[in-house]
Amino acid sequence: MVPALAMVSLLSAAADELALLPLASVHRPVPLEVEPGEAAPPLRGCPGPLLPAMRERLPFGPGEQIAYDITYLGVRTGRAHLKVGERAVVDGVVTYPLQGQLKTDGFLSVFGEVDARMVSFFDPRALVPVRMVNRVEVREPFAAGPTVSREDGAFAAARLTPEGPKGGEVNTRLRRTGPKGDYDRGGRFSTAAEVVDLVSVIYYLRAHQLPPDAPFCFELYHRRRLWRVTGTVADVEVVSAPAGSRRARRLDAMLARTGKGAPAPRPVTAWISADADHVPWLVRTPEGIGQLEARLSSITAGRRLVEK
Repeated sequence: MVPALAMVSLLSAAADELALLPLASVHRPVPLEVEPGEAAPPLRGCPGPLLPAMRERLPFGPGEQIAYDITYLGVRTGRAHLKVGERAVVDGVVTYPLQGQLKTDGFLSVFGEVDARMVSFFDPRALVPVRMVNRVEVREPFAAGPTVSREDGAFAAARLTPEGPKGGEVNTRLRRTGPKGDYDRGGRFSTAAEVVDLVSVIYYLRAHQLPPDAPFCFELYHRRRLWRVTGTVADVEVVSAPAGSRRARRLDAMLARTGKGAPAPRPVTAWISADADHVPWLVRTPEGIGQLEARLSSITAGRRLVEK
C-alpha cells in the first residue's frame, strides 16, 4: 500500500465544514493562571525561540484557495486542496476556518486509496488553532471495508502568565472503525511550545516573518501525539512547481517524537515564497526514505486578514 499515513502527515486536509463540525464533548482546555512570582510546573517541549509574527496584516484571508500535486518517489499520487473560509466564532473566539482535502488519484492508488478531510479553526490574533476536526478514509486492496477515523481537538495556551500566554495544550479524541477493529480514545497534551495541527501549521508559518538564519521551534499535534518541529530559516532559492518558478525562502526542519519506542527524527524541507504572499511553493522529504513532495499547482488570492 502507498504509505498513506506519511502522505496524510505531510499535508492532511479538509473540505466540508458542515460534515466536520467539532464534537461538543471535546472541551477546550482551561489555561493555568500563573501569578507574579509564582513558579509554574515545568512542561515538556521547546520553550522557543519564536519567529517574529506579522505585525500589520496576514498574507492570506477568506477566499484564498491553494492546490498541490502530491508525488511519491517522483510519481504523482494525489492532490491536496486548501481554502480559507469566512469568519466564524468558535468557543467564543473569532476564527477563520482553514479547510483542506487530500485525495489519492494517481497510478499508485491501486495499492490503496486515501481521502483525508480537515477543518482547523485559526485564531488570527494568536496565530494558532482553537479547534480542529478531521476525517480520514483509507481503502486497502482486498479489505472487507474501509478504515474510517475521525479526530477532534480543542487547543489553548498551557499557561497564562503576567507576560502573556505561554506554551500550548490540546484535548483530543480519536475514533476509528474498520476491518481491524474499533478504537476510541481521548487524550490531553501540554507543552512549553506553541501547538498547531496539520493544516494550521502552513498558515502559522506564513503568518510569521522568516529572517535569515533564524531558528524556530513549535509542536505539531497529529494522531494523539505531539511532534516537535525544530529548524532554521535558510537562504532564498529559486524553486519550480507546476504553478511556475519563484524565489523562495528555504526552511530546514526536523520532526521528532519523544518517548519510548519513538522513531528517528524525520527531516523535511519547505520553500516559502519570498514575497508578500508567503506561499509554500514546495515541501519535500529527503531522497532515500520514500521521498514525498507537495508542489504548488495553483493559487487563487483571497482577502487578506487585518485583524491583529
